[in-house]
Amino acid sequence: AQPYFDQNVPIASGKRLKLIAVDNSFSMRRGTALEDAKRAAMGEATGRAQVLSFGSGVREMGPISEDASALRAAVAAITPGDERSSFAELARTARSISEANRTPVEIHLYTDLQKTSLPGRFADLQLPADAKLVVHEVGPKDLPNFFVESVRTPGRIFDPKTVRMQATVASVHTGAAAKKVSVWVDGREIHSKEVTIPPAGRATVEFIGLETPYGWRRGEVRIDGADAFANDDSARFAVERSDPRRVVFLRNPRDSRSELYYAAALDSAASGSFKADVATTDAMPNLQNVAFVVLADPGALGQALESSLKEFVKGGGNLLIAVGPNTAVANRVPVSGLALSGSRLSDRTKELFQTIAQRDETHPVVEKTTGLETVKFYQLAQLEPGNAKVLAKTASGQPVLLEIETIELRAATDRAVTVEVMDAKGNRALSLDQAAKATSYQPAEEGFYEVRRSSGRQTLVAVNADRRESDFDRIDGETVALWQATGVPEAAANTAGLPAGQKREPWPLWPYLLFLLAAITIAESIYATRYLTREEAA
Repeated sequence: AQPYFDQNVPIASGKRLKLIAVDNSFSMRRGTALEDAKRAAMGEATGRAQVLSFGSGVREMGPISEDASALRAAVAAITPGDERSSFAELARTARSISEANRTPVEIHLYTDLQKTSLPGRFADLQLPADAKLVVHEVGPKDLPNFFVESVRTPGRIFDPKTVRMQATVASVHTGAAAKKVSVWVDGREIHSKEVTIPPAGRATVEFIGLETPYGWRRGEVRIDGADAFANDDSARFAVERSDPRRVVFLRNPRDSRSELYYAAALDSAASGSFKADVATTDAMPNLQNVAFVVLADPGALGQALESSLKEFVKGGGNLLIAVGPNTAVANRVPVSGLALSGSRLSDRTKELFQTIAQRDETHPVVEKTTGLETVKFYQLAQLEPGNAKVLAKTASGQPVLLEIETIELRAATDRAVTVEVMDAKGNRALSLDQAAKATSYQPAEEGFYEVRRSSGRQTLVAVNADRRESDFDRIDGETVALWQATGVPEAAANTAGLPAGQKREPWPLWPYLLFLLAAITIAESIYATRYLTREEAA
């Protein structure tokens, strides 16, 4: 941190910069709210101004301009959105624009003033110093609304008859009502039920069975009833029907019991998602279209099988290796290259067994696994982790769960496109450069998005608007007045104990300290030179 002290400076005065902010969040689709907001904003498109649209974030529709026709064109370019509105983001952007241009701003806000747009902390609504906020309310003021709040479905189904779906339907500012809730897949009605929704409450509906063709399917849960806002009367979901994925289980030829234990555990945990193909390590299994491979205490592997497994892992496959007595005798963990120095039995006169004492709670494998601390280890292989990441270890520091990441080197042209996202309209959502660098993507509108990975795997994602936008309760006048007061200079000065018309800014000290240090250095050099000159003369 750099040293500084606070000083009082006069707040900039003069002609204000006008900010025309139009709310284009999901709730502004109700009736003609957005059209009314844009029509009213056209009347303010004069003078030196900038046009903004906002939902969960703020978008500048154009640069600061004094051209009325350019400002009106920017207002006309605002389109409906499906985001949740955030007044905190608008206030933050206004502060940034005011500081960058060193001028007070006048904000004209066109919105339906939803309460859900307020942040958790009122301080996040702080306006820039000497800012003026003018609120223009738009949209119908009727509040009753029925909507589909959420849908819970499995992402992948294997047995359509056992699928369980749950839908929650809700209402705000309404009386009790009976509604028909239906499930649609690819435009075809699959289920329907009648449900009674309590006054301003919610009800849960459950459906059993989901008969769909193979592949990714687009579904909706709909609620019947013509209310004032039909956009939230349905919620989308995506589901993929497929056969159970193959798992190759490789065991030592002398071990005949491990496959029984693993198959029972797999059926219990995965609910039919996987089908285990059992083979011994003296055979060459088919590794095409395999979800993952399990090596159950294999011992030493043949060169051909180990090479095949290495290629499988390098190609993006997943491999689980269970180390036991057979592998410990070989003094090496196959495929991984980890070294072993035998195994050790717990001393029955002392500890009897060991348990996991430390684990990486942030790793998905550990985070999603319960009961690890109850596992008892009577014999432990003495592993040398090397470059492997230790996810869990005993109190003695012996690793019991490790992860090794193997990255296949590809050509630059292959690495350039890692993921492709197609938006709800079927257009590319990311450029080629963004697809290679982006780690996340936030959809801006409802619909179905296709995610295509370079491995060939495709995923369908259903996106729904935030259902907090379905509550049209408005902010009261007192709260609006308090928000407007955060930009008044006198109010800001009083809260900070400053004179009216002034604000407090940090004044950095480092330039002066740097100048002082330079002066001392120069003076010291001059003095030292004179001293050496006198000594040489003597």
